[in-house]
Amino acid sequence: MLVVCVAGLASAAPAQGPAFDCAKAKGEVERLICSDASLAALDRTLDQVYQAALLKAVVVIRADA
Repeated sequence: MLVVCVAGLASAAPAQGPAFDCAKAKGEVERLICSDASLAALDRTLDQVYQAALLKAVVVIRADA
């Protein structure tokens, strides 16, 4: 059920920037990601994959408990 909700949020409105707040960007790498639309899109994709993996890990841990 939660996976469906997360997938629905990801496709609800196309994001413009990266998965993090560019106003709080620290360091050269984060500023570079904020300044490049292609890198920002890759960052959002990486965040989606990470969130899905994290959700799967939580489900496995709860199943083993």
